[in-house]
Amino acid sequence: MDRSRDKRTLFIMSLALVIVTLAVYWQVVNFDYIYYDDDSYVLTNPAVMDGVNLRSVHWALTSNYQSNWHPLTWMSLMLDTSFAKINSWTLDLQLGQQGAGTYHLTNLLLHIANVLLLFLLLYKMTGYKWRAAFVAAIFAIHPLHVESVAWIAERKDVLSTLFWLLTMLLYLDYVRQPSTKRYGLVALAFVLGLMAKPMLVTLPLVLLLMDYWPLARLHGLYNGKPKKGPDSEQECSQATELLSSAQNLTPVTLVKEKLPLFGLSAVSCAVTLWAQNSGGAVASLSTYPIGVRVANAAVVSIAYILKTVRPSDLGVIYRHPGASLPVWQVVCSVLALMGVSFAAIRLARSAPYLAVGWLWYLITLIPVIGLVQVGYQAMADRYTYVPMTGLLLMVGWGIPRLMGAWAGRTLAIVACMVVAGMALGCFRQVGYWSDGVNLYSHTVAVTRDNPNAEFGLGSALYRDGDKDRAIKHLREAVRIAPEYDIARNYLGVALASSGMNKEAVAEFMQVLRHSPNNDGARTNLGMALMQDGKLNEATQEFQKALRINPLNKQAQAGLDAIEGRNWK
Repeated sequence: MDRSRDKRTLFIMSLALVIVTLAVYWQVVNFDYIYYDDDSYVLTNPAVMDGVNLRSVHWALTSNYQSNWHPLTWMSLMLDTSFAKINSWTLDLQLGQQGAGTYHLTNLLLHIANVLLLFLLLYKMTGYKWRAAFVAAIFAIHPLHVESVAWIAERKDVLSTLFWLLTMLLYLDYVRQPSTKRYGLVALAFVLGLMAKPMLVTLPLVLLLMDYWPLARLHGLYNGKPKKGPDSEQECSQATELLSSAQNLTPVTLVKEKLPLFGLSAVSCAVTLWAQNSGGAVASLSTYPIGVRVANAAVVSIAYILKTVRPSDLGVIYRHPGASLPVWQVVCSVLALMGVSFAAIRLARSAPYLAVGWLWYLITLIPVIGLVQVGYQAMADRYTYVPMTGLLLMVGWGIPRLMGAWAGRTLAIVACMVVAGMALGCFRQVGYWSDGVNLYSHTVAVTRDNPNAEFGLGSALYRDGDKDRAIKHLREAVRIAPEYDIARNYLGVALASSGMNKEAVAEFMQVLRHSPNNDGARTNLGMALMQDGKLNEATQEFQKALRINPLNKQAQAGLDAIEGRNWK
């Protein structure tokens, strides 16, 4: 009877998690593409737009397109394309703009699956269903996670996390009954996760943390039997049963147990570095010296915590500050990290969830904290999708322990208020992702001197036909970052299309002073010169562009147009 009631309660909790997540996120199925990787990931990607077939799958397995090797992510997007085609043939149902809703819906379903898997994992590990439900609820509707769910190009986040959580659940089964087959399933889920996004490379370390708490597999370090708290003793029985069957092993034994997983992580790291270096995505040490990277990593680690507590002023791009970070900010961040680390380790025996949660947060941030700087961002909301779970563990288990006798109804009321507040904030944040103009306008409003956001807004306005406002924001992007060649080139295009050819030529020339091998800027310059009737000069630019990139169709078309005009 008790087990039946327990299952019913778990079902109701799971249903509530699904409902609140859908209520906050369902609006995404009507959203447009965001022309910030959504175009290159889907709209202008022939392999993805071709759907699932042998040719596209081969491309996914062998391509390092967009400086990444994540074939499972590509294949999932291809499946969406195939589904959308079948859907249009049979049901005549259109979701979102130009079919974007199909991809958005899959992201949402994957996020819901992650919420339920996290709830199940925490409950099975600890036996505390109310605490597990609270952590899963915040994970589901925290505004910092909107970027991972509402952005089609971040399919890799929600998909890889699905396999992250499946790996942990399979590891739990392996701990109960160790066998080669069960370990093989753990490794398989791990490999699939790495094929979706290489951020999973730190997962073997997180499994070691699990060995400490709540699995208590480490000999003589911690008695992992759940303590009594606001949850009933019966709720802890499942975890107690699990822990009693776990082996008391030495740290060396547990590390050896995971050597195959560490080997897979090493291979993934090597493949990722190859893909990113070959695509030119990794910034050089001359651009971002080691000291600058470490300083930014320290400040960002604290910034993520502050945004977790108070998720406000969230944008799609946060420009890297370079060497301009105030010294006091770096020092305070380092001291705060050291202080929390010392306290968490000091309390590791009496409150192991604090140490495990804190180390989970720090360890899973390592691949995305900027020590290997990829791109120009200082931080990104999407990078918290997995790491935040560590912080939530600290809160979900630490506060009930801290409140002691004051827990129970009081804590439940506070938890409901927190969840409600997060849901409202998340709903509002999701709304900003409806289209490019809305998203970048918000980012410009909540960040300062952000040339990438200004460029994003300018290009979105230009696509919408609002050329005057587009030029204004593109000029602002160039003013903030004079060597921002992409923005300057786009500004030239916008000026030329508005009849300001002389200014457009000046912008293209400026780009070519910085990047003489920019075939796109040379082609645009040739087009502007041809429009002014300067055919000889235009011919020279088209020819130079084709020497740089023989596949430049626009340059060839311009050259053909001039030759056709001369022939006449």
